[in-house]
Amino acid sequence: NQSYFITGPGGSGKTSLLKLIQAELTKQDKKYITLCPTNLAALIAGGMTIHKFSTKLKKQSQVEHLDLDYIFVDEVSMLTEAFYKFLLMIKKVKTDIKFIISGDYAQLLPVNDRISIHTDYANSPCLFELA
Repeated sequence: NQSYFITGPGGSGKTSLLKLIQAELTKQDKKYITLCPTNLAALIAGGMTIHKFSTKLKKQSQVEHLDLDYIFVDEVSMLTEAFYKFLLMIKKVKTDIKFIISGDYAQLLPVNDRISIHTDYANSPCLFELA
């Protein structure tokens, strides 16, 4: 019943751990979605891209109707600032949704994020507010 941030080096089993947690949540009839920054990561994690999910929820009123207990975010180090803001908006509107976030900030940086070179996403207040 809490939010978590899971980190570890590449190949350490972060995505496998997410799948184990999801299996347990399924047994408990909890509703969740897995979001990833790329199609390949979404395919591996059994989810969808955060871009596709965010385009479905264009308005705050649509977020208010989300029927989820958990949002999983895999490969969080690849998210751009805009998606951090999107996730924070969800958390502020739907305070009962828990976030389980995983990634390795030493592994992959956001793609095409002009400010990522100057931004310390690993120590971002956004990340600590979400997890």
